[in-house]
Amino acid sequence: MSSDGNEHAQPPREQASQPPAERPAGVPSAERPAGGPPAETRPAPPDATPRASDAERNAAIDRLRAAYVDGRLDQEEFDERSHAALTAKTIGQLERLFDDLPAGYDHPMVGPTGQAPPVRPGQPTANRVSIAVMSGVDRKGPWRVPLDSTAFAMMGGIDLDLREAILSGPVTTITAIAFMGGIDIIVPPGMRVESSGIGFMGAFENNAVVDEHLPPEAPLLRVRGFALMGGVEIRTRERRHRQGRGPIEGRA
Repeated sequence: MSSDGNEHAQPPREQASQPPAERPAGVPSAERPAGGPPAETRPAPPDATPRASDAERNAAIDRLRAAYVDGRLDQEEFDERSHAALTAKTIGQLERLFDDLPAGYDHPMVGPTGQAPPVRPGQPTANRVSIAVMSGVDRKGPWRVPLDSTAFAMMGGIDLDLREAILSGPVTTITAIAFMGGIDIIVPPGMRVESSGIGFMGAFENNAVVDEHLPPEAPLLRVRGFALMGGVEIRTRERRHRQGRGPIEGRA
């Protein structure tokens, strides 16, 4: 008896189900089940600009001081922005302090080397001569110092405070002449001082702090002259405290 070819046909075997390929640890799944937790995202940094250095904070304060001298900022605004510059963590935070100021303040005027800011066209400058005859002259705060000036005191006194001053160039020269009077010149830390003077029946003294680690580009003050029965003194002092805050750390 002939047999049907289908009699001995084997029923189709079910293919063994393949287990899903295992996902390497740490690799997120391409699909997220409905209702599952959202994919973990890394929070964006608060400010993506580079971190600010002490030199860049100092430069920002000098730029703010120049804006204050020009009348762009009042005393309260200058104090607030100087404090913000001192506590800034990034360059972006420093740049935002100049958003409402015109061009010329929105770029560094003092580089990391401590070079003093130049005089811009139309910017007011200080008097090149300070004279005190039986009287007194006091210059302090954010005042503009010329490249070359003369201080003459005759039976009077002159105080030149450079701790918050705006220098007109990297080298400042002051000719100090005291006749039966006195001239005091105060400089901030970080300024190099060179003096050449004569005291006759008086004193011509350079008591400024000497810092051998200052870079050669640090601001330089040269004082020359003489004292006749009077005195000329140069000394270093820390910067002033403003409204109970710490000293403003900027270069003169």
